Amino acid sequence: FILYIISLFYYIYYYLLYIIFSQIIIIILHHYFYIIIIFYLHYIFINYLYIFFLHIYFHYFILYLLYFLFPIYLNYILLYNIYCIFIFILYYLFFYTSYISYIIYYIIYVYIIHYII
Repeated sequence: FILYIISLFYYIYYYLLYIIFSQIIIIILHHYFYIIIIFYLHYIFINYLYIFFLHIYFHYFILYLLYFLFPIYLNYILLYNIYCIFIFILYYLFFYTSYISYIIYYIIYVYIIHYII
């Protein structure tokens, strides 16, 4: 009976140790994953801000190019004539070419528009 009581104390002692250390491990892991999640969200947020402000910067950079380095392209008559020409080309390509050539011509059209812009 005395050995049983002693073994019971050992059992209770090790069970309490298990509870304490398991809780400590759970707390540490929870804190660790909490930090990981916070840093991950911070990473996403910082990258979102970076892309957002990069887009704003790029927008104003393009405006700078348009208004200060290429003022000739602000001639609205010239722009309107180019616009009408490309509308005519697109109309022709839509109704008088095949689907594959339409894709090819559309790619060329996009490159030309970007080159002009």
